[in-house]
Amino acid sequence: MSGAKPLLWNGWGAPEERVEISLPFRTWLADALGIENIEAPSHVSVQEKDIVIPPTRLNSAAVASLSKAAGSSGEITAPHQRLMHAAGRSYSDLLRLREDAELAFPDAVVVPATEHAVSQVLRIAQDEGIAVVPFGGGTSVVGGVEPLRGSHSSVIAVDMSRLHGMGGLSEVDMHVTAGGGVRLMAAEEWCREHGYIIGHYPQSYEFVTVGGCAATRSAGQSSEGYGRFDDMVLGLTCMTPAGRLEMHPHPDVSSGPDLRELVLGSEGTLGIITSLTLRIHPRPTHLRYEGWMFPTFADGIAAFRQLMQNPGRCTVARLSDEEETAGLMRMGMHGSFMEKAFSWYVGARGYSDGVLAIAGWEELSVDELNRKSSHVASIFREHRAMRLGEQLGRSWERSRYFSPYVRDVLLDAGVMVETFETAAPWSKLSAIRDGVLAIAQQHWCREGGSVGCHVSHMYSWGASLYFTVLGRRAGSSTGDALEQWKRGKDEIMEYLLGEGAPPSHHHGIGADHLPWMEQEVGSGGAAALAALKNACDPHGIMNPGKLLPEKSAGAPAPLP
Repeated sequence: MSGAKPLLWNGWGAPEERVEISLPFRTWLADALGIENIEAPSHVSVQEKDIVIPPTRLNSAAVASLSKAAGSSGEITAPHQRLMHAAGRSYSDLLRLREDAELAFPDAVVVPATEHAVSQVLRIAQDEGIAVVPFGGGTSVVGGVEPLRGSHSSVIAVDMSRLHGMGGLSEVDMHVTAGGGVRLMAAEEWCREHGYIIGHYPQSYEFVTVGGCAATRSAGQSSEGYGRFDDMVLGLTCMTPAGRLEMHPHPDVSSGPDLRELVLGSEGTLGIITSLTLRIHPRPTHLRYEGWMFPTFADGIAAFRQLMQNPGRCTVARLSDEEETAGLMRMGMHGSFMEKAFSWYVGARGYSDGVLAIAGWEELSVDELNRKSSHVASIFREHRAMRLGEQLGRSWERSRYFSPYVRDVLLDAGVMVETFETAAPWSKLSAIRDGVLAIAQQHWCREGGSVGCHVSHMYSWGASLYFTVLGRRAGSSTGDALEQWKRGKDEIMEYLLGEGAPPSHHHGIGADHLPWMEQEVGSGGAAALAALKNACDPHGIMNPGKLLPEKSAGAPAPLP
């Protein structure tokens, strides 16, 4: 299952996948941000050949041992490979990549093909005091794959791309086995060929690995129907410096705490996930996605809360606020129908300032699809919603992975563009959204810009809030731009935790949210997590600087 397209070294898609920006969005960029010509970039990326990559810190003996252990066929210290594993894909990551600023590089990139090879690499790293960063698709937006050394002399990236096997599909038990490094899109396509789906569709779907989804407790755009990725993991194997952790798939257990939870969300700080057993579903034969318009964001919140607290939910549920709805119209993400719907059909019915919702169903029978869609329609109409139809829904489906490609173009034009998310109970959802928007607008939109929000990943007790920021980047230096983002983000994190909201709903903690992790879990929780790490990773080599502060390590525990 190899051969998947890689991420661009300093962006998302390949150069031939560069997107066109719609005329309404160009007009908004000119009016709101003073960017008259998006085709005349103000911040052109440096060339790869000009990136300064320092010599490896590893001695020749360590390089030879690691290369032999991994069975690597190429040079593990090659500059291109080290650059490709130097950062994730957050706004801060991309600024530093594109402008050759303050980058850290792994001293080597090893690509093991077997679980035994992973074990051998970890043994060498532990013996030599080398930090290890597990690397899947490289799509982290919270600094989760940044090659930090911590207190160690050097750091390597362990690329999972060769652990990409699929098999063990059981139609009776409804699960499948996947290697930790298989791309999620490839795993989904493999299952579809056999008549099943996994049903996990995050925006990073094209690039992310199944092991990365598990390590970060990922949520996808169909989570209302299929659950988050941690709901899909029935069993897994994780290689740690202290040995092998294996959680066999069971219908459910009562043997103490669920050990899967020790690894799910651990972000590579305990070990490397080498294989997973995943829940699967019969491939749906009837799909429908519909667009709806609510008069206000509050109407939409009330409708979706009622829906999620009663039987008959959607597979896909999404509600944009007023600013994000306007932004979608400007960007033309839903094509000419979107523009016509807003300019005539919607406006003529008094919904000009309304908010867009998407509801979708993926079912095995048309009768079940019609039953659920009728149920949703009755609830939505109780809350004054107007149906916009399937054409809008299909447009959303086609463009669901579109935004990261737009970001590459906007970065060239000097636009600050980033996202972040949290979660809250229904009773506090609107208030927390308003509080975040007030801080965001003060920091990032005083000279024009936009901060929009959508509600997704909904539950009976609450939902996630996902924010998108567009503003003019500050200053002329990378440092100015990074500080502009950090000041606002830091204040928002403090606000969220003060309101009892988590620093992340599905992006993880990584390095970026580390300062708030102990405040989130409490000192007792942080101590328990540190003890778990010390048991699995006594020398603290696994992904230092992520999830938990680096602690002093205990006595070494040899690998079996």
